[in-house]
Order: sequence, then C-alpha cells, then structure tokens
Amino acid sequence: MIASLTGVFLKILVTLLWCLPIMASADEQKVWEEKSIPLGRAGFEVPGKPVIVPLESELEGLVVELQVNGEPIKLVVDTGASWTTISREHADRLGLEVEGEDALVRSASGKLVAMKRVPVDRLTINGAWREGSMVMLTEFPDGMEIDGVLVNSTLAAWDVRIDPGKLRLTLFPRNESDVLEGETRLKLERHQNLMVRVPLGVGEHRIQVVPDTGYGGTVQLSLAQAKAIVPNALANSDQLRRTSVSIAGEGESRDGKIPQVTFGPDTLVDLPVSFVETEANAKGMKIDLIGLNFLQHYVMTFRFGRGELGLLPIGTVQELVESSTAGISIGVDPKGAMIAQSLAPDGPGEKAGLRAGDHLVEIGGIKTSEITNEDFRAFRRQPPGTKVEVVYRRGDQEPAKVVVVLEKE
Repeated sequence: MIASLTGVFLKILVTLLWCLPIMASADEQKVWEEKSIPLGRAGFEVPGKPVIVPLESELEGLVVELQVNGEPIKLVVDTGASWTTISREHADRLGLEVEGEDALVRSASGKLVAMKRVPVDRLTINGAWREGSMVMLTEFPDGMEIDGVLVNSTLAAWDVRIDPGKLRLTLFPRNESDVLEGETRLKLERHQNLMVRVPLGVGEHRIQVVPDTGYGGTVQLSLAQAKAIVPNALANSDQLRRTSVSIAGEGESRDGKIPQVTFGPDTLVDLPVSFVETEANAKGMKIDLIGLNFLQHYVMTFRFGRGELGLLPIGTVQELVESSTAGISIGVDPKGAMIAQSLAPDGPGEKAGLRAGDHLVEIGGIKTSEITNEDFRAFRRQPPGTKVEVVYRRGDQEPAKVVVVLEKE
C-alpha cells in the first residue's frame, strides 16, 4: 500500500496500484475459461429481488464482506481486474486446495506474476451465490495489507451497481437492473479476457480506458499513449520517478496534468494524471485506467450482459481540479505504519520540514491508525492556505509537530 502520486495531499486512496488489471496470454485465457463456468449458465443466483450489500470505505478502497465455502473474508471491489484473487494466508485459513502448477498472469505493468488456481465450491455475497468458480491465489507484496480482490470473474455473473456515496453494492439478476433517472450510459466493451473498457475523451482524442475501482488514482495513461495524444502533458510532468507497488511488485510512474478530459457527462480541465511505463514484452497492450478517485463521484451500474456502464453523478467531480495538496506521497513501512514515502520538491510538506521516511503519527488531529478515506477527501477539499497540523517521528526521536500549509493542487 505505497503511494506513488506526487502533488496529492496524503492521497492513499488515490495512489494504490496493487490491483492493476490482471491479464493472461491467449493460452492461459483458454485454460481458465474451460475450467470456470461460462457466464450465463447455471451456478449463479440472486434471490427474487436485488441483493444490497454494505460496503466499507477503507484506505485500501471499497471493501465488501463475503463467504468463500461458508467462511467470511473481506475483499476489495476491483472492476479493473479479471480474476478474483486472495492471499495465500487466507486461502490456508479457508482450507482451499491449490490446483496444479503456477499460472503466469500479466499485470498492468507488463510483468508476469506467478499465481495458483484454486477451486471454490460456493462464493456467497449476502445471499447471492456462485457455484463452481475458480479464484487465483498469490502472495501480495509487502505494503499490500489486503485479503484479496473481488473482480469481474465473479461480479460479471450479475448486473452490479456500486454506490460510493451510500456505501452499498447492489446485485441484480443479469440484464434486469433498472435505469436510474439522469443516468448516462456508456458502451462497455469486453477486453483482454474478463476486463472491460469504456470511452474517455482526452482533448480531441477518444480512447478506451478500464474503469477500475481497484486503482485509487484519477486517470492512468501509459507513456506510449501519452506521447501519442498529449505530448505537452509529458513535457510538463514531474520528472522525478516515483516508486509504486502493484500486484507485480515495485514499479515506476510520474505525475502530470491533462488539459481536458471528458468522461460521460463531465468535462474537466487540468486533471491530475499518472503516467506509467509498461514493459515492451506486454504485446503492445496499453494500460489506460480511470480510477476510484474519479469514479467515486458516480453511482456506477455495470451491465455486463448488455455491454454498458451507467453513470449517475454524485454531487460534482469539479473538486478533482479544485483540490488542495500537501505535496506528500504516503506509504507504509514493513510493520504497517504510515510514512512519508516522498515529498514534492519545494512543496508544502518539504517546506514544513518533513523528510522522506518520516513516520506520520497524526494528521489534522486524527491518528493515522484511525484515518479514513473521507478524512483524506476532507483535507483535499480545504482551500489553499489551510493549515494542517502533522505529528511525525523521525527515526528513534521523540514525536515532533509541524504545520503544513496547503497549496492549490
């Protein structure tokens, strides 16, 4: 759980890269599809009415509790990945039997990750269930303190509505979800196994991006895509390389802004964006994402069978380009304590005297062990010039206090 975006005020939510989309080669995809129940066949059920499931807003993202073979587990809801994945530790706790050899899975960085296939008798979400499914099992890198991710290999059995405002997930029988008044509907196309994409306008260009609730950022573009359609954004981007953590381990990204972005009913200017380098052996794939920091401003209805994504705005997305920053990227140490991973040069955090590696104890009077996503969003909504008190500890020294003066992002 290491933050990677600079120019963002303590934005853990915006900087989690552990659940980048999972991909497979054509052979891997064929094997997996033969082993799992094809969508639309028996083995899925939603009771006679839609099933409403509570969501929790954690630093890791939107989390839902479900049962695997009757045993509870909490997973991050990740619409940008293909295969539901759980940690080896929790697979052992659930008594799941690993099947066969390691499968090589390609992450959004282009790197191959070794995983195991694990058969599941029944996966139950508050009364809705799927039988005979397959999940993947892996060891998440240090800093990714999660049980696993719930993704399209499971979710696409139903129509899925995600409401970040009311913190609830609704499952409808496939193709039976209602259309909300005022909803904008985008074409949802299948891409790379069970991944899906939707259109995004970047200036005068129209590209396809993965709507990824498991990616905490705003928009992520591959460097190749950025060079092709917004070269000026690269010229003005942060030249410092930032280390991030994904399911494939450490990676690099850098930050910039796109002059104009159109998504569904909204057009924004000077939107913060992360640019990533993908490996050349990734068969030309471009991993372009729109993340939870953007998507959380909508009620999202994924109608997988009809091939559409419904968007109903929650308030306004303008805060994405009107927010403040402390110029601090957040990470965690091996013990799970929050640290300042990096600081924007001459940014508010650095001006206040913080250094990379400092342990953050309190932010704005809230202990970092208790801080929530809404707390971070509230900090970012404060106007430039707002003073935020930060208690930190450097090495073995006693905790000290600084005042960070927020600046316009």
